Amino acid sequence: MYIDTASHSQDVLVAVGTSVTYSYFAMGFVHPGERLMSLLNRQAELPEGAIGKSLARLCKLGLAADLGTLCRCYMRIFDPRREPFPLEAEHRSEHFQQRTALLADLMGFYRAFGATPNCQRPDHIACELDFLHFLSLKEAMALDKGKQKEAQICSDARRKFLKEHLLEWYPAIIDLVRSRATEPSDDFYLALADGFEVLMEKEKEEIEHE
Repeated sequence: MYIDTASHSQDVLVAVGTSVTYSYFAMGFVHPGERLMSLLNRQAELPEGAIGKSLARLCKLGLAADLGTLCRCYMRIFDPRREPFPLEAEHRSEHFQQRTALLADLMGFYRAFGATPNCQRPDHIACELDFLHFLSLKEAMALDKGKQKEAQICSDARRKFLKEHLLEWYPAIIDLVRSRATEPSDDFYLALADGFEVLMEKEKEEIEHE
């Protein structure tokens, strides 16, 4: 859905900016393709502030590289044959029961809002980021229609999801990228990790001061 941000309140602008931000990071953590390159070309949509600057740097580095190079870097950094994996349960569960409970909790969040995971695993970092993009977009749409109660439900769910999931394991993803992105051609993924850290620290600070 298109939202004309030029004529809307600050609350709508913030929700749209959050949605856009999460869409970039979600796309950055999946195998590169034409959708990523298309997104990197849409810099006019970037929010302001530190997050916007981080995303602008990400776009610049991504567009400076060819798609083949990005694919090779991605497969080396997120090698599916090599631990650790970009999966929450692999970092937060020590046995089968814990893993099952964590995955069930994630699916409970997704189903409550009619979201369908677009990754093989619902605990993949990209899947969780895409869900936060989805929640923020729903919040913006609700605000756009004057549905304050629905918007608050989405906002509360986003914060709850962050506290119970992403904020509990995001450092592991950052460490994973930084430990493996050792080639000069890995600048895009280092920028992805840097920007992701800025975003998570911002979200963490805001939640702690609620």
